[in-house]
Amino acid sequence: MTSSSIAFLGEGTETGSSLTYGLPTSFAVFSNSGAILIEPTSSLRTILTWYEHTPANFGEVFDLPLNLFVSSTMRPSERLALLHVLLLCNDRHNEVTIFGPPRLEQTVAELASHASLVLSPHNVFVEMKPSVELPIGRSLSITPIALLPSASGFEFGAQIVRRQERRVDPAKFERFGLAPGPEIGQIISGSTVRGITYDMIALDDQSPDSKVSYLPTRPDPAMAETAFPEGGTVVARIPYLDEHLDLGLRKGMLTSSEVGRSCAMNGVGRIVPVARSPWITAAHWLDHELEQFGVEVTRVTTGSLLSF
Repeated sequence: MTSSSIAFLGEGTETGSSLTYGLPTSFAVFSNSGAILIEPTSSLRTILTWYEHTPANFGEVFDLPLNLFVSSTMRPSERLALLHVLLLCNDRHNEVTIFGPPRLEQTVAELASHASLVLSPHNVFVEMKPSVELPIGRSLSITPIALLPSASGFEFGAQIVRRQERRVDPAKFERFGLAPGPEIGQIISGSTVRGITYDMIALDDQSPDSKVSYLPTRPDPAMAETAFPEGGTVVARIPYLDEHLDLGLRKGMLTSSEVGRSCAMNGVGRIVPVARSPWITAAHWLDHELEQFGVEVTRVTTGSLLSF
């Protein structure tokens, strides 16, 4: 596994859902700062995939500072899956942060009590709010994306950013009256000092930050820039082709043309479709509809790894 990668997990049928998934239902982002598991409650099969059954050895995730992103209110089977994840992590003395909708901590505590289980007091629950960026370690951050109301129960998408190492150009210091010292460190950390920002003294040839957005349903148009990052990757649940646009609109779910068009308009570098439904009986149909917008489409299966 690379030091910064996206791993796709949990292929299978989601119990209680009208969608029979033919693609991974979860994914994880790994970096030196730790790991973020997206949709850790999708199925108990996902837990086994992480822990035992894939060539990428996703069991490594339990040795890293771990962050769980729960995007929706949970059905009973999903609550049980989350409890299993927490128990596995707590057994290995992991530091676990759970990002989720309101009342998630209360829900998990009630479930653990009912099952006579004791969870670690070091688990930290963070209530998500749209557009509020949450730092994770030194190099990662996660920003919740507001979604339009739908029948699916999803409340948030997310943008994950891996910040590149910040490097400055000493030749620019004199231009702004800077001398090596504490002020430089403050600017590199993101502070504005005497009107000078990091971008003003940065090296010109630095690579941009890496960004991946996860869209389980249709995002709020006001968050289009976050949902469809320029040069980044969009991982999207796309249950409907363009011919089923009316059905997608009624259910609040994304269609192939909506994703493709929005990605092209915003300069997205790559689309990764996940969680295909029975309405799309052949993966190449979905690929074809997305590719017509000129954006790279990457097909993944359980166990796939992408650079990040």
